[in-house]
Amino acid sequence: MSEDILLSSHDRVAVITLNCPDKLNAWTTPIRNAIIEALERFDADDHVAAII
Repeated sequence: MSEDILLSSHDRVAVITLNCPDKLNAWTTPIRNAIIEALERFDADDHVAAII
C-alpha cells in the first residue's frame, strides 16, 4: 500500500485519507492506484458498510 494515503476503519466505516501534503494532495497516478487498491480491499471486506 502506498504511503500517499492512510487507511483506517471504525465500526463499519472505512476512511481513506490523502497523505501527501508536500504535493498539496494532488491527484497523481500513484494516489489514484492506491485509492483503487484501497477501494477494492474495502469492497471485499463484509464488515465495511461505507467508505469515506
